[in-house]
Amino acid sequence: MENKHKSVKYPLTITWIPTRRCNLSCDYCKFRDNTAKEMSEDDVGRVIKIFNKHLPDRFICILGGDVTIWKGQRLENFVDELKDSYYGLQTNGILITDEYLQVLKDVGLKNLSLSLDPSSCGDRGDKEKAAGHLITVARKISIEDVHVTLTLDKLNHSNAVEMVKFIDGQGGWSEITPYIASPLPWYDFGQFSLKYAFRKDDLHAVQRTMNRLRNLKSEGFKIHTTDEYLAKFAENVCCMPHYKYRCSGMVNLVVDYDGSLRPCLHIRGDRMRKINIFDFENIENVDWASIIENEWADDVKEQCKGCFWDCQAELDWIYQKWESIGQKAIMTKVNSWFSHGA
Repeated sequence: MENKHKSVKYPLTITWIPTRRCNLSCDYCKFRDNTAKEMSEDDVGRVIKIFNKHLPDRFICILGGDVTIWKGQRLENFVDELKDSYYGLQTNGILITDEYLQVLKDVGLKNLSLSLDPSSCGDRGDKEKAAGHLITVARKISIEDVHVTLTLDKLNHSNAVEMVKFIDGQGGWSEITPYIASPLPWYDFGQFSLKYAFRKDDLHAVQRTMNRLRNLKSEGFKIHTTDEYLAKFAENVCCMPHYKYRCSGMVNLVVDYDGSLRPCLHIRGDRMRKINIFDFENIENVDWASIIENEWADDVKEQCKGCFWDCQAELDWIYQKWESIGQKAIMTKVNSWFSHGA
């Protein structure tokens, strides 16, 4: 299903993967790699300077792996370097003690994003325990924003209502996003598994879950995800392996541990890999429209089979709604959305 609206001409947000190392081994994840696949401290600093120069005011989602595996001074330096940025630090939370969370707060941690993922993951119990505890501690020490990404799959979506109530009761926000993966070889993030994947015969059950979540929102429960997204969730995810939704351009710029760039976590075409964030270190302007429309167009056309991640779909909708007000103002709207204001 091709989108009919205009393409996004520049990245609205950044997903940055400074490390692929992780303390867990979730069986659905293809990203974990505990070899040396991470940026050096010097390169991390260079990347932040490039963001400030070429992508100011973008929201940066710090993904992994899990950067909390750095611990100690390196993680503290990382948080400190990000202090003037809009960002969310995504983590499973297991390595963060109460005392260390206070240390991170003291050096500038503003946005803590915890992850809860597919139900059969062997580490899910540890994640739930860590999330519940850390939300409470984070609220006590006044970290600005705390939310939990609930990745729903075929097996766990019916538990979403209780999880949202639990997270809300601890003082956190819930973000709803689906398990998306494909047997196709270039899907780079999710390890495909039929036990997690939504199929056509799940549509009515998933729609019932979404209706219950929308009702919770109307009752005042803290759900980050928009009503529009929840309403369209079932029809867009229960059609694996070719998902209906296509974003309309460079909604999100992905920066991997080696500096390579692409517009989506799922795909890694040969031409995409040739463009590196460090190529922009000593130039004045980056022609983002040319990159997405010329350099990456063939890879995207060949490899994108759709998704329905909220970080793609909802940002796309924000752009389409506010396109006429200009790039700087759109960035304000995007950052407001991430802080639950839009």
